[in-house]
Amino acid sequence: MFATLACVPSVKKTPGAYSRNIAAILRREAELQGVSQTALGESIGLSQAQISRIFGGKRVLDVDQVQGLCDLLGLPFESVMQEAAQAVARDSSD
Repeated sequence: MFATLACVPSVKKTPGAYSRNIAAILRREAELQGVSQTALGESIGLSQAQISRIFGGKRVLDVDQVQGLCDLLGLPFESVMQEAAQAVARDSSD
């Protein structure tokens, strides 16, 4: 019974436009505030390498991680989501 589950391929998450824009907003704000990738990662239980992959567009943050980074950086979660949505809309209309 369990052998059939092993044959199911894993789903690889590739960052989409929203994820990339959220990462860009968080990266920009962290750089402006002088917050290191190590400090960002420690605040949400990720390594500096994982934060680097997120900021490089190779890994997806989950919503709780985004909230944690927003809290650390003093950013309203809703504002980050709105800015990311506006960037996606702007990019898709070009």
